[in-house]
Amino acid sequence: ASSTCANVQFMGEVGTWTNEQVLCEQAVPGQVISKEFQALPGWPKRVRLIARGEDAWGFRRIVLSVGGDARVVLDSPSGAAHGHG
Repeated sequence: ASSTCANVQFMGEVGTWTNEQVLCEQAVPGQVISKEFQALPGWPKRVRLIARGEDAWGFRRIVLSVGGDARVVLDSPSGAAHGHG
């Protein structure tokens, strides 16, 4: 888990990345993080997660939601975290 968490960027339809935005400032193991970001014209083509610190971090599940339509982007049925560290 990371005490410094992560930033996020989204790639839009035209292939350009948004500015980095803070996903969270701090996180503890098992914490669920939910965040709203500025609206994109549609679903992002890609999502980039950027570690903010030197310690390890991981994600078990990532769900993106646009206009009430939710899609699972990453899921770990075994419960193991995907990430850096």
